[in-house]
Amino acid sequence: MDPAMYASVKKGLFNEAGENNCFLNVVIQALWHMKSFRNRFQRSDAHEHREGISPSACPHCALSIIFNQYKYSDSNAIPPNILRRALHSLYESERKFQLGAFDDAAEALDAVLTCIEKVSPHPEQSIPRLVFGMEIAEYTQCGKCKTRSPAHSANHYIYYSYVSAVQALKHHHPRAPFEDLLRTVAHQDMRSCANEAACTEKLRVLKRLERHPDVFSVGLVWPTADPSGDEIVAMLSTVASHIDLSRIFSPHRTRSRHKLRGMICYYGMHYDAYFYSDTRRQWLVFDDTTVKEVGAGWAEVVDRCRRGRFHPSVLFYERDPLYTPPAPQTHPQPQRSPAPSSAAPAPAPAKPKQQPAPAALPPKVFQPLHSLAPSRPPLHPLPSFSMA
Repeated sequence: MDPAMYASVKKGLFNEAGENNCFLNVVIQALWHMKSFRNRFQRSDAHEHREGISPSACPHCALSIIFNQYKYSDSNAIPPNILRRALHSLYESERKFQLGAFDDAAEALDAVLTCIEKVSPHPEQSIPRLVFGMEIAEYTQCGKCKTRSPAHSANHYIYYSYVSAVQALKHHHPRAPFEDLLRTVAHQDMRSCANEAACTEKLRVLKRLERHPDVFSVGLVWPTADPSGDEIVAMLSTVASHIDLSRIFSPHRTRSRHKLRGMICYYGMHYDAYFYSDTRRQWLVFDDTTVKEVGAGWAEVVDRCRRGRFHPSVLFYERDPLYTPPAPQTHPQPQRSPAPSSAAPAPAPAKPKQQPAPAALPPKVFQPLHSLAPSRPPLHPLPSFSMA
């Protein structure tokens, strides 16, 4: 099959009674529908079965088999069992992702990407790192004593944000772009000045993205597992169709635009997923073996989620290859001609009226959530299993 036709293939995934595969099925759909991941993964088979990982427990081998079935199988649905068994084997000591048990889709996505990274010959240059990896450096800059803390970097595959905090900001600033809301929420984390022996200032943690990933995944942490239809609509209406990562993190030397490609949703111990099909020009819903067209516009997706009470858990933004960064603007200074000595002095130019400064997003719209981990907040616990 021509690689250009891969995106037109839409299959479901089996979830028989008692298997509870839905959380993994949406992860497989997400990896398939991210073109940047699918193309790189299909072109490279470089990996090593080290650290006691057998071929039967290798997530890279398992996902390769599933992708081949996705491309070539005549069936409208394929089994995810080989990847399910691989995760069961790798996480048996932690009692996570066990056969028949329900689990969290965002954690499963992170686990699959992490496991594929580990079997790569060069983990830092692995496909998960190149496509999903976010190297985020955190630091503080004290305005009082001018001390800048050392930057501590860590790789993340999912960037988490709090829905309640985003909506609180949106209520006070209804016109604020989605990127600005995410940025303000992220900067609520506080730390002591690095020069705390001589300075008692409490500073906001600044975050710098070292490299723009091909896929930017946003994990949405809800305050409840059962939000109302109105709350779901409010959040989905806040989600932007395009984002500029430079508006979320500290300015980057390069500009890029990422386009919303899909999302994973949850309600009542079940996951489904929505992804946009360029070939059909339609949003599609993937609910285990069922694949349906939802509509051409985002409004149809929002309405379906409202009616089904499914709320977004993970958003997927993929780099827009057609985006051209704007050229930097230059403002040349006008050259003044010398006035004749006999000329009367020119009147002083009128002072321009000062425009009121735009209202900034206030840092105290809500209380900082110090009790939760700043880099990866814990997901809301679901009824049938405990979350770490």
